[in-house]
Amino acid sequence: MPNHCFQLCAILIWKKQIPIQHLDEDLLKRAFIDAFNSLIENKDEIIKGYEEIIRTITDTSALDKETEKLQSESEVLRGLIKKSVDENASLALDQKEYQRRYSDLVNRFEEVQNRLDEISCQIVIRLAKRENIENFIKTLQCNDDLLTDFDEELWYATVKSLTVHNEREFIFTFKNGKKLQWQVTFNQ
Repeated sequence: MPNHCFQLCAILIWKKQIPIQHLDEDLLKRAFIDAFNSLIENKDEIIKGYEEIIRTITDTSALDKETEKLQSESEVLRGLIKKSVDENASLALDQKEYQRRYSDLVNRFEEVQNRLDEISCQIVIRLAKRENIENFIKTLQCNDDLLTDFDEELWYATVKSLTVHNEREFIFTFKNGKKLQWQVTFNQ
């Protein structure tokens, strides 16, 4: 198999040891064409089903509400920490009690900041997932005709990975998250 196939395939996940000479680039291209055509044939159904899925899996409203609550709590804690430091500077306080209270406030503030960071990451992941799915759907919508020839740009636009089980069985993982098992018949 020419080295070009490794560039073409983007990401190959090998399930079994397959001698490279037995994995044919033309076979991989044919499998992609057939698999993608199966999506085009069902594209209206696929697109319709994804509209609700996109809303559900990429919804950030609960995370946005939690962010608002935590930001508010963070501001309150920041104020309490400042007040505690100011009181310690101007009044004669029991230093053990001050250190305990100050440490409790700082620890809670750090917990809130860590959770805000986690939420921020979750929001970024969901928005990236939304973009991937929307781009996949746009690509699918732009392709009304069945493929007859391999299109490398379409491959890169739609395929996240190709899992090779053996020289005739593959799983295409598309950028929208859909996994499509594909078996190439010997007469192709």
